[in-house]
Amino acid sequence: MIFTLLKAAGFSVAAWVIDAIYLLIIVAVLGGSWLYIHSCHVAHEQLANIHAQSKQELKTAKDQIKDLTEGHAAAVAEIADDYEKQMADAKRADAFGLQRVQNAADAYRRAHPLLGCAGSPSNQPGTDKWAEGFDRLGRGGAELAAALRADDAKLIECRRERDKLTGKGGISGH
Repeated sequence: MIFTLLKAAGFSVAAWVIDAIYLLIIVAVLGGSWLYIHSCHVAHEQLANIHAQSKQELKTAKDQIKDLTEGHAAAVAEIADDYEKQMADAKRADAFGLQRVQNAADAYRRAHPLLGCAGSPSNQPGTDKWAEGFDRLGRGGAELAAALRADDAKLIECRRERDKLTGKGGISGH
């Protein structure tokens, strides 16, 4: 029936078949275009999701870096406070030790007048060269002890700072 109507309208069977093929091609192109547009839309949504996730992960990373920086700053401040306390204790110990050595030297000089400085305490330099040399030796020893103690404290401070910042176990002495 359709063929009869088409023939009556002036269409031949071959032209109808060609028109049907063109119609199928047009439908296929339109369907393919729709699929392409749809896949582009899906890809755009995926990119938007990835961008949002990237922003979130970047924010999380910045927060973690901030937390680590604050933790390290607090650890360094704690180490610096410990170091200052240790240095203050070391200075007091050095001063006490120096005074004890000077008192012992004075007592020894008073007890042994043959040294030539029986009447002059070690903290008051006299005219006797032997006494002055002995005093300089005591002061030099005290300065050396203080320098060694400061060097040791600085080394301990460096190791503690390294251990806190790297998360390694602390040191328990020298």
